Amino acid sequence: GVATKMFKDACSSKVASLRVLEVNPFADVPGPDRGARKPKQWLYPTEISALLACPEVPLRWRRLYALGTYLYTRPGELAALEWSDVHLDQGYVHIHQAMNLRTGEIKATKTGITRKVPIHPSLAPLLAEMKRETGGEGRVVVHDHENKDAEHGFPPLEDLAATLRDHLLRAGVDRAELHEDRETTKRVTFYDLRATGITWEALAGTEPLHIM
Repeated sequence: GVATKMFKDACSSKVASLRVLEVNPFADVPGPDRGARKPKQWLYPTEISALLACPEVPLRWRRLYALGTYLYTRPGELAALEWSDVHLDQGYVHIHQAMNLRTGEIKATKTGITRKVPIHPSLAPLLAEMKRETGGEGRVVVHDHENKDAEHGFPPLEDLAATLRDHLLRAGVDRAELHEDRETTKRVTFYDLRATGITWEALAGTEPLHIM
């Protein structure tokens, strides 16, 4: 993929200085077979309930899991979420930016599209309590650990998936396809919390346009 893009730019880049070739040597060369496409995982409501109620899972992680599931956010979008974007009275959260969890850079969402996500009744009490604790200022997800270098409150990007699976096991959620990486299935990741919330909406009969 990198080589294909490089030679394409060498022939037809929008930046004139990169156009150094007249013929693309990768033209008409088929790419490799991708193999079986592994579907995303999603958690059952009973599994999320067990996870969020498990006292052996730290509270700050349980809050992250609840926010990720009910707001359908990507990790970077959740890290960048500010209280000024949370409208409890009007019942929605405005998702319009994302954070690079490695650099802390704020940018647009992955698709460049902003969206207003309705606040689920199950999530409203948590948001209200978190807002009370912080005074409704700054980021929604914050941290108070002195040894953290990053200014955002998110755990290291590399830890999200492995920690979620560990916490699921602590909560007694040991469904095989969530934990085993096989040829036709992949293990659950933090990103799949987004797929979980969206799947629940689809199963509940929510109109596709509303979900989008």
